[in-house]
Amino acid sequence: MSRMLSLFDDGLAAAAHLFQTGRTTQAAATLTQLRGGAGTTADAVKVLRAAAAVAVTAEKYRRARKLLREAITLAPTDADLWFEMGRAFEDDPHGCDRKAARRYKKAAQLNANEPKHKAALGRAMVRINELGSGVRILCRAADAAPTDPEVLGMVAEGLREAGRAELAFQLLSKARFLAPADRGIEHLWTRAKFDMLAEQQRGGRTQPASIPMLRVFNDAPVSHKTRADHGQAPAPHIARLRAFRSDMG
Repeated sequence: MSRMLSLFDDGLAAAAHLFQTGRTTQAAATLTQLRGGAGTTADAVKVLRAAAAVAVTAEKYRRARKLLREAITLAPTDADLWFEMGRAFEDDPHGCDRKAARRYKKAAQLNANEPKHKAALGRAMVRINELGSGVRILCRAADAAPTDPEVLGMVAEGLREAGRAELAFQLLSKARFLAPADRGIEHLWTRAKFDMLAEQQRGGRTQPASIPMLRVFNDAPVSHKTRADHGQAPAPHIARLRAFRSDMG
């Protein structure tokens, strides 16, 4: 029995190496062979989850969902499996945001302490036009993980699609204060700042896009040192247009 377990673990390690080095076809074939040798439910779930990840990387989303359904049948209370199923719907260009939202909701119910599940659910709700609930869930996710770039990235994207770029900028300003050295958060903050200014421009606000500057000349009186113009405003930002999608898979 121990020899079989060793071979199984070696097979998983080999599949992981193939996957990490970009050989997805070979990784998928190795995992298919391992499915027959999974001695326990936990091992079977490991193989199915890994095979689903390979399928998603290969953009074979229907196959990924089929594998994840099998895994969920074996482990229906595994929140991460439901989350991964949501991603398999969301990432598919022909998938369905509503179906993704339902899977994310299940994941959040099974593991209420995982901010990533909340963030994905909130973003999905925004995409199916449940804006109020989606924004509230996104804010709760940001509060639960105030310095997690992965969570904050989903939060910022969801708020931007909800037309709440200013709120995203506020949340990311807080995150940047808490983690000033995090380059990922800095990148998100910069994008949120641009989105906020572009949203203000589209809304027809009249305030200057930047604070007037001082020009200093040694031979000019103080009253002539202030710029009279209002600086430059950024070019318009084209918001992401996401069509409602449906899928029979």
